[in-house]
Amino acid sequence: MQNRAQLICRVSHALNGPFGIYFFVGESNDEVKTRPEEFLIAPTLAGLTYNFAAQIEACANCAQHKQDELEITSTTVITQILRDYKKGKKLDSLKPDHVIPFLKQRLAWRIVLVSFSAHKNYNYAIKALV
Repeated sequence: MQNRAQLICRVSHALNGPFGIYFFVGESNDEVKTRPEEFLIAPTLAGLTYNFAAQIEACANCAQHKQDELEITSTTVITQILRDYKKGKKLDSLKPDHVIPFLKQRLAWRIVLVSFSAHKNYNYAIKALV
């Protein structure tokens, strides 16, 4: 049986359009690059996910989803970077007892809008619960 930890991120409809979420696991949140064009080459990049929703002004279905508070889910596998930290002796094991506190200290994320600009307040629209 494999040990698994689930990270649940809830993003509000406040972004009103398509966006991407880049997940990083590093020494500190300050390590994460601030320029979106650097995200894909960052050594701390753990994974990413995209939401291709239209703006609610252009999509009646999207407006209805916002009103209904529809929850959209996605899966982003971050196991490889955790294995790298375990191999480098910075993470004791991949068991939830070790991974959860590790991620609470080292998980960061950035939201990138369709314009490929970073959302100015990346903690505004997302809450991570480990």
